[in-house]
Amino acid sequence: MRLGINYEIEKLPIDFRGSFVSLTKKAIEINDADLFVNLYNIEKRFTKPFCFSVYLGKYSLNDGFIHPEGSIKLNLSMLNFFDGDSRDNRITLALFNGLRATELKKFPFPAGQDLKRLHVNIVPERSLDDFAKGFVGFKTMSPILLTNGQKNGARPVLHPATEDLSRGRRDIAIYDEDVFRASIDMSLKGHIKGSVVFEPGRLHTQVIHHTIGDHMRSLGRPQKMICFSGSFKLRGLPEDLYRIYQTGIGFKRNQGFGMLEVS
Repeated sequence: MRLGINYEIEKLPIDFRGSFVSLTKKAIEINDADLFVNLYNIEKRFTKPFCFSVYLGKYSLNDGFIHPEGSIKLNLSMLNFFDGDSRDNRITLALFNGLRATELKKFPFPAGQDLKRLHVNIVPERSLDDFAKGFVGFKTMSPILLTNGQKNGARPVLHPATEDLSRGRRDIAIYDEDVFRASIDMSLKGHIKGSVVFEPGRLHTQVIHHTIGDHMRSLGRPQKMICFSGSFKLRGLPEDLYRIYQTGIGFKRNQGFGMLEVS
């Protein structure tokens, strides 16, 4: 299931994804408080079955903020009702109802700005039949984040076919294809039944400013995350490709990364 929600706001922080994470959490909380407590218990962290991207349109940068020239759009993708287990279905229902709720017609953002909801649309999506051949082309709607998974000193992972690799990042990124494949598998562990084969198309590096939590924001220095965007193909079980289409690929999929569209 996909939603397209139009908003207006005067300005956004550079690390705006964290504020949209807060919006999705609030949507779940106001619709299903018990589920919210269970999902965001710090001892039980897991990837929730949804992903999102934010389309800014034309904008300018001024005083460390993004100033959109028109409305912006939150694109949200989640499992269809009854495509997952009971917990997944409950999350989908809470997000679907919460983001449309009157309580979230306005939502506070940093610097005293309110995110004002304009329109909510259910977006037509592909069906499982579109993945029956087990081979699908994708393009990114939000950047994909992969790391080598080390708890201390984790390093970003890019495919060796990614463009602009020579821009001073070789000391902090891993480009080996075997490491890339292992990172993809790690990001999807427990999420799909089989394995997927990644075939690169045109990929490019993207550096994202990202902050989660009041503590990180208070430090005044958002993390810089090295990601990639572009087009590629995946081979795998049809149901796995369909789930990836619905809930994204890579790490931090609930934080504005890894959302895909069929190309």
